[in-house]
Amino acid sequence: MITKLLLSVLILVSAAAALPQNVSLGEYEVSFDLGDAEYVVETEEVVPEGNSSGVNTSHICWLTGDGTMMIALTEYASPVKVTASLVRRSVIDYLNGLKCKDLQTHEEDIDKKPAILGLGESPSGGVVVSAVYWPDIEEVDGAYYGNVDCTIASTAPVEPTESLLNSIHVALPEDADISEDVDLYEDVDVDLPEDIDIPEDADCPEDAEAAEGLLEGVFQAMG
Repeated sequence: MITKLLLSVLILVSAAAALPQNVSLGEYEVSFDLGDAEYVVETEEVVPEGNSSGVNTSHICWLTGDGTMMIALTEYASPVKVTASLVRRSVIDYLNGLKCKDLQTHEEDIDKKPAILGLGESPSGGVVVSAVYWPDIEEVDGAYYGNVDCTIASTAPVEPTESLLNSIHVALPEDADISEDVDLYEDVDVDLPEDIDIPEDADCPEDAEAAEGLLEGVFQAMG
């Protein structure tokens, strides 16, 4: 079981990034600050088989050290309608792909955007943290759309995981004109509750939309 102590410590709080690292992922510049933690940074690009046009491409940054962390940007050929159910399903599917149990999800803000943060217990008994948000999300006629989603996953200790979640910023291409004020959820809880009873089943609506563009091969790498 995921301990209540760990859950109470893993809280999204405002953190100042002193010396952020910068990584180029496709057209996007991603910055983050892991504090004193030392991690090796590697990047790769994943294009679905048979996709000669290069759309639905995933740009991945691997951070390896004490545990593994991942940042993945997946681009879509056309705008995707973004809902809380879609984002939650993406997190649930990722954790299920790693065969995690005792899943739970929480609505948070990451990079000043609405996000879903998920936690699960891996088959080895460790904690896996996953979060998904859309850096370019914008409102169009009362609905929200985006062309790129950001998936964050971590099997690292609490401190570097917390640092990554609090400091990550995805800089959009210069020609993107995206509003920073997006209210995808009616109520956004910034802190994880101190006392959490982990449900037997994932907290996910049955009619949740299926996520598109799941990353091939990352389940094995994170497992």
